Amino acid sequence: MGFSARAGLHLGGPAFEPIIEPTIGALTQLAPSLLVPGHCTGWRAQHALAAALPSAWMQSSSGTSFHLNGAAA
Repeated sequence: MGFSARAGLHLGGPAFEPIIEPTIGALTQLAPSLLVPGHCTGWRAQHALAAALPSAWMQSSSGTSFHLNGAAA
């Protein structure tokens, strides 16, 4: 099951770091075709997401633009 998602995953900082691994587990089960976390994801989670979902993870920054085309249903 593939889908595209753009998310600001608030996983940065000591309060949120314990949920990085469960979040990665859930996202791995969803098998996204594209995952573009925002800056609020935090660097530890960004690195973990890139390692766990290398074909889906894409770095983003201010001004980044994505043009997505979906298959006709």
